[in-house]
Amino acid sequence: MNTGRSIKIQLARHDRSVQWLADQLGLTRPHVSTLIGQRHCSGKVLERLPEIFDMSVSEFVAEGEEETKSA
Repeated sequence: MNTGRSIKIQLARHDRSVQWLADQLGLTRPHVSTLIGQRHCSGKVLERLPEIFDMSVSEFVAEGEEETKSA
């Protein structure tokens, strides 16, 4: 699972900023930037991210994996 890659893809797809996501998650922009650089995140954040981008957890996780496979 590459959560950071999934976040990057969804931010680009929805034309949203890291600050916007930080506001949605109740985190700081630097914290979200750190998440984007990581492959994994906490369960709480992982539960919220698909909600924010209006998709299922499996769809969200698959986004990062598909990108990894095609790279």
